[in-house]
Amino acid sequence: MNRTNKNLAYPQFGVKLNEDIKRYGKTKDINDGFALRDKSMLPTLTGPQRSAVAKAVLDHEQYMNYRGVKIESRVSIPICSIKCIRMVRKELHLLYKDLYKIQRLKASVFERVMKAQERVTWTHFRIKTRSPASEFNRKALRPYKR
Repeated sequence: MNRTNKNLAYPQFGVKLNEDIKRYGKTKDINDGFALRDKSMLPTLTGPQRSAVAKAVLDHEQYMNYRGVKIESRVSIPICSIKCIRMVRKELHLLYKDLYKIQRLKASVFERVMKAQERVTWTHFRIKTRSPASEFNRKALRPYKR
């Protein structure tokens, strides 16, 4: 059974590791970042080998799971006045500009996604704290009671 690396699915890895990936692909979902991170899939790999396999085999979403990063970002927008609408429009416009810049960066997909998530989270925080309907402002505007 003499195979060369050119005939393998992942030629950057050896024959044994390709066989393990193929075997796990039949029994489990090979694109499971959690299983690869938790060592329930391919348990004999070392840390650098595991990282190399994750980069080669997993798609972007599962690679984020492998790295232990959340893959969703949300913005809650309270709309309660015209002033609030203007503020939200400005914040979302700034978010649009920042996401466009992040998209054009010469960085890895992982780094760009992390920066975009950070910017979306920051926009969410700014909108929530600057909104008159937010919990922060309600506490500040509450009249003092003795």
